[in-house]
Amino acid sequence: MIIKVNSTDINFNGDIDKFKDLFFHIGGLEFLGILKKNTPKDTGHLHSAWHMEQKGFKIRYTNSAKYAGWVNEGTGIYGTKRKRITPKSGKVLVFRPGKKFNGKYGKTSNGKYFFRSVNGQKGQHYVEKSTEKIKQRIPTIMQNVTQLTFKK
Repeated sequence: MIIKVNSTDINFNGDIDKFKDLFFHIGGLEFLGILKKNTPKDTGHLHSAWHMEQKGFKIRYTNSAKYAGWVNEGTGIYGTKRKRITPKSGKVLVFRPGKKFNGKYGKTSNGKYFFRSVNGQKGQHYVEKSTEKIKQRIPTIMQNVTQLTFKK
């Protein structure tokens, strides 16, 4: 038995377009929320610097913090170059310790630390973690959008 159905034979009254629009909008906002939740919150700047731009069925997420990629992917031996970080000019790197600094080398009376090189920081991979989380949420989002779109 062969049944032929043309798309012109079915009248969804725009429900399919409504479904797609709603799915991308709700899914996009949910992914933005997951990104913000998984983003490290030291000072809060990185966390609050996320922006979402939706144009049709394309969504772009940007983070205006210059260091967002470094925190996600890592630096030095943990980053893409896989090399220790050394000074670009001068002989040493100078750090003023933050609240998570636990080094005990080269401290001076003014609280600065000097190093010839450092390992860098491990990537926290919060974008990848967020992507995995939204993939798990897609069936639930689709179910919710279906109920909102096609409820009669």
